[in-house]
Amino acid sequence: MLPSRQRPCKIFTNSNGVGARNSDEAK
Repeated sequence: MLPSRQRPCKIFTNSNGVGARNSDEAK
């Protein structure tokens, strides 16, 4: 469903409206 380029983290952050980079740091 999602391109391999997009990571699960990015989807999660997208839902919250946060950048993927932020998600990496948050995790």
